[in-house]
Amino acid sequence: MKIEKLAKRSIGGAAAMAVAALFAVGCSPSSEENEAAAVEAEVRRVADWILDNPSGRDTRHWVIAPLYDGLLRAAHATGDERYLATVVELGEQSVWLPGPRRYHADDHAVGHAWLDIYFMDSERKERLNPFVERFEEIFAEPRLEELDYRDKKKYPDVDVSDRWTWCDALYMAPPTLARLHAATGDERYLEFLEREFTFTYEELYDEEEKLFFRDTRFLDRRTENGKKIFWSRGNGWVYGGLALTLEYLPESYAYRTFLEELFVEMTEGVLQAQQEDGLWRPSLRDPEQIAVGETSGSGFFAFGLAWGINNGYLDRETYLPRLEAAWEGLLTRVEESGRVGYVQRIGSAPDTLTAKETEDYGVGAVLLAGAEYLRVLGESEQALSGELLGKAEALLAKDEGKPRGFARLVPERKDDIAFENDVVAFRVYGPALRDSQERSGVDAWTKKVDYPIINKWYEGDLKHGKSYHQDTGEGFDGYKVGPTVGAGGTGLWVNGSLLQANVYDRGFVNWSARDTASITVEYEYPETEYGKVTEKKTITLHLGDRYYEAVSRFYYTGTWNLVKDLPVAVGLVAQSEKPEIWTDEENASVGIWDAFHGGALGTAVQLVDKESFTAFASADAGQELIVGKTDENGEFRFRSGFGWTGEVELADFEAWKKLWETSQ
Repeated sequence: MKIEKLAKRSIGGAAAMAVAALFAVGCSPSSEENEAAAVEAEVRRVADWILDNPSGRDTRHWVIAPLYDGLLRAAHATGDERYLATVVELGEQSVWLPGPRRYHADDHAVGHAWLDIYFMDSERKERLNPFVERFEEIFAEPRLEELDYRDKKKYPDVDVSDRWTWCDALYMAPPTLARLHAATGDERYLEFLEREFTFTYEELYDEEEKLFFRDTRFLDRRTENGKKIFWSRGNGWVYGGLALTLEYLPESYAYRTFLEELFVEMTEGVLQAQQEDGLWRPSLRDPEQIAVGETSGSGFFAFGLAWGINNGYLDRETYLPRLEAAWEGLLTRVEESGRVGYVQRIGSAPDTLTAKETEDYGVGAVLLAGAEYLRVLGESEQALSGELLGKAEALLAKDEGKPRGFARLVPERKDDIAFENDVVAFRVYGPALRDSQERSGVDAWTKKVDYPIINKWYEGDLKHGKSYHQDTGEGFDGYKVGPTVGAGGTGLWVNGSLLQANVYDRGFVNWSARDTASITVEYEYPETEYGKVTEKKTITLHLGDRYYEAVSRFYYTGTWNLVKDLPVAVGLVAQSEKPEIWTDEENASVGIWDAFHGGALGTAVQLVDKESFTAFASADAGQELIVGKTDENGEFRFRSGFGWTGEVELADFEAWKKLWETSQ
């Protein structure tokens, strides 16, 4: 529904003239052609910086989802396939899956990008099916309880975030649902969208202020100045989310009119909060509460304004000055390098911020705003291009076979997560193996080649019956783990015994530079005298290294409270009956030299914080352990790796020990 049909709901008359004039004084705009070139240069500067400085975020996290949206649109706005290729590659590593929580809207947010890429090549159903399957699960067991942030325990068996009880959710989920309907024609997606959006609107929208409260806890809260608390990023999520949702809703869909009117109405509330520098403050109705222009909410507001102009919801002459001011304000928050600062931290309310703060969603918001602004200037098309996708995939194909760090989720093989570099490869075991003998141990894959083998070996094994347990010239998986720590698995050390967790509960691939593979896995332990704890372990493997670095953070389960001085063991499992073992207390290391399939294998593990060392120990099944304690931050740091005679020249035990020690 365009301007002529929404005239009664638009900002009009004297109010429109006032807001348009606010930033008109002193403006001397250059030609649109020159302006477009300048905007494109800024978009490239921001996008290039983030590609060179990956955040390390879980590739399916809500934090990174707006960055995907921004990179996709930056790719189409500039014609640069690198930006699209990055998202495609991370989608492949994520196997196009949603996040792990079934109902949580945050874990539906990457669906925007996955499905936008699907629309560029609708033959690739693997980019669509995971989200179809997720929502089939939701439709089969919908959440209909009246959930409320003020009483999270009202329904003890249901998480308060299982419905859209916070306004941010209106960015996360509705655009995905609109795309799923466009892809399938299934009306259930629109029915779900309408029910949940209405629930959120009725709970959190302030019709007088034309803004959303973040959640019901804020309905009666006020700032120190007595003002209502409307969080800029929360409202930015809603405003930008409306734009992304409306793009895919059918014109004939009755609820669309409500969303269109809401978008135009919110524009008035949003613009009332824009400040003289073109930016918005964290607290929209009390800019003095935190008097710093921020980036993440401001970026989404600028994107929404540009989108509204481009799609006929906002009058160009009236609103272009406000967009121009917002863009100029955003540029003051971008460093010369392209790094975006002044991004509000992860949270749920207005908070202090500085130039140092950055996050993927803030970068994504700036890219969304810049790409959409280029459309306003007539220099970009909105349509997602299959031709550009072909260029992106060709760019990725050029790198196949080159040494690199690589990690991937492997749901097709019992939820494995595998990671490798040019000399070694590993995997950990996931939820599909919960009832098997495998636990939290780490498997080692001995490879002979410097190029990635994970995808090739899994495909050969699962699709072509070519077992990766047999060496066909590239190496093989001959390492035996079973119910042990394997090559660097961890466990609690309780009353002189090793207590391992089961397989990981949640696992992620982290966005890293191409010379690095990084994953995060979470393990829950049974309750002990130390309480019930969860381990969140991030493993990083760099190109050229034969060991990985691990940081395990231990929390009391269900909280963010860290567990200090917790006894933790990490170790290795022998592969033969008569291994050679060394322990080095000075360097807090333990190592094994083993006969291995006609050759030999050396494994080792070392505590990074040597002062945390408490003892060496042994456990069943030939496990050799080193025991330490978590530090004041609840962290336990170590490194572990191996050398195999099929890949590196190792004459004997002493040669392996020397190789390990020289790598420290």
